[in-house]
Amino acid sequence: MDQTQEKDRKSSLGMLARSLVRRGRFVPIATYDTGAQAPFASLAQTACLGDGTPLLLISRLAMHTRHIEAAPRVSLLYEARETPDSNKTVMNRARVSLQGKAEKLSGKAREAAEARFTAQHPETGEYGTTLDFAYYAVHPTGGRIVEGFGRIANLSAADLLYASAPAADLIQGEAAVVAHMNEDHRDAVALYATALLGEPEGDWIMTGIDPEGTDLALDTEAGRRFARLDFPEPVHGPLAARHMLVALVKKARGEG
Repeated sequence: MDQTQEKDRKSSLGMLARSLVRRGRFVPIATYDTGAQAPFASLAQTACLGDGTPLLLISRLAMHTRHIEAAPRVSLLYEARETPDSNKTVMNRARVSLQGKAEKLSGKAREAAEARFTAQHPETGEYGTTLDFAYYAVHPTGGRIVEGFGRIANLSAADLLYASAPAADLIQGEAAVVAHMNEDHRDAVALYATALLGEPEGDWIMTGIDPEGTDLALDTEAGRRFARLDFPEPVHGPLAARHMLVALVKKARGEG
C-alpha cells in the first residue's frame, strides 16, 4: 500500500469512527477507581457536539462520576447497530474504542451540550435540577477502530473529530435548520428515514445536523427510536446543508 492509499484508508477509518460516535446513545464507559486501583466499567447515556466530541450526562451519585472527579481519563466503546438483514456476528461488527479526558462543562459550553443532549434525549431535560446530573465533554486523545475481524487500526485525536473551521457556521446555525425541517418539511424527514435508511413508517423528526450527517428520531410506545443519515460528502454551512437535504429528498423519491 503506497502513501496515498494509506492516507485514504486512514481518512475512511476516521469517517467510520466519527459515524459510530455520532450514532451512540448509550455506551459502555470505563473509568479508573483510584481507591481500589482498578478499572471500572459501567454504562452512560451519550450524545455529541457538532464536531463529534462525545458528551455525557452523569449523576454525582454514580460511581463512574466519582472516579472521573479523581481521575478524568476515560474510555468509551461505540459499535455498529445490528440490523435484521445483517449476517455479521457481534465480534465482526464495526466498533471504536475512544480514549479521552472528561471535562465538566459550565457556562456557554454547558448550554451547547444541553441543547444537543436534550434534542436526542428529551427526557433528560430535568436531570440537572432533580438528580444532581452534570454535563461532561470527553476530549479525545486517541482510539482504536475495528472494521471487522483482522481489520484494525489506531486513531489519533484528530481522526476522531471533525475540525474543519468552515463547519462552524453550520454548527452555529443548527437549531434554525432543524426547526425549519421539522416545521416545514416533516415529510422530507420521514423520507430520509424510510426510503434511504429502511426505517419503519412514522412521524420522524430531525434532532440534529452536523457537517457529516443528520440525526433522526421516532417516538413510539416502546420508546424513542434513533436513526443516523450520513451525508455522501461534508457540508460547511446552512446553505450547503439545504442543498444536500434537497438532493437527498430527490434521491429518496427516485428523482436523482
